Amino acid sequence: MSDIAADGRLLGELVIERLLSSAPSFELALKMMRQPELALEVVTDVTLSKVIRMARSFDDALSTFEAFEHLIEVPVLSARSLLRSSHDHYKRRYVLFRMIEDEIPIKSKDLLSVYKTSPISEFSSLSSILLEKYSIRPSLSVVNYLIGRCRTANEVKSVIAAARNADISIDARYYARAVNCSRDFDEANGIISDMKKDGLLPTAAVFDALLRHVVTRELAVSIVSHMRDLGIHPTEHTYASLLEAEPHYAGARALFDEASVTGITATSVIYRPLIAKSPDDPTLWSLVDMMQSSDVTFSSAICKSIIRKCATYSIEKMLVRLMQVKRTISDDKLAAFADHVLRERSRIGA
Repeated sequence: MSDIAADGRLLGELVIERLLSSAPSFELALKMMRQPELALEVVTDVTLSKVIRMARSFDDALSTFEAFEHLIEVPVLSARSLLRSSHDHYKRRYVLFRMIEDEIPIKSKDLLSVYKTSPISEFSSLSSILLEKYSIRPSLSVVNYLIGRCRTANEVKSVIAAARNADISIDARYYARAVNCSRDFDEANGIISDMKKDGLLPTAAVFDALLRHVVTRELAVSIVSHMRDLGIHPTEHTYASLLEAEPHYAGARALFDEASVTGITATSVIYRPLIAKSPDDPTLWSLVDMMQSSDVTFSSAICKSIIRKCATYSIEKMLVRLMQVKRTISDDKLAAFADHVLRERSRIGA
């Protein structure tokens, strides 16, 4: 293989992978990896992962951690490959700090690889160490990724605090996520107060997230009124929350019509709470006809509301009604449920 490479012929990844896997020991595989004429820059993350797994299969039974100790010395392997070859957070941190010590160039994508396996609770401490000792800042892509992983308001707030400490600009979208992850209205409202103290004004997305925690019509109306006072126009999600909080179908239908007048296109987001509040069978299927005539997508949530409304139907009536929407159902499970009704109808022989 060395002779072939010396002739200038490029060795492909598959050839190199077969070459490495044919080595009788991990040490010999490493020796081959250190030969510059093999052009091992074509080694990818997938190949490296296989090599590390191979290390554990040799008679010397090298652990993954010991394999890292050897592989980090191979100059042709990229930092990203070394970091991504393990799903273990602490091994990635170890490799990261070894790279810093050995002055191996590190990019923001390399850091993202480390943070992807780190617990949210450790983001603040890890980013502080990297910033204070090595002047390495987490990138905006790292912050965005971690925000997406957050499941509680406290987790979001910890990421926001660490991002601010690293001089990363934080906007209202991150606070909207925190509000959305809040346990109740009081916690969500407190986050909005913190947001204002930080010099940011709430946006429609923040108010829409707050409205998801509102259960009374009066409070929902008050929040929307405050939105308008700030010059923030209600969105389809705003009206959906108002519809949820409205106890009567007549009031919900008035809000639905108001949304259309203000230029908001009626989508499944607005139709779902309206269908859930439909008082009788003719009203329900009148709304279904409206959706179909307007080419509104039948979301899983809407289909479930329709099925729930049909729960008291006889199987004959259920069959007729489901056939009306069967062609429009996109959710596989709900389509399968409609098929079940058809099979049951056939079984009873009617």
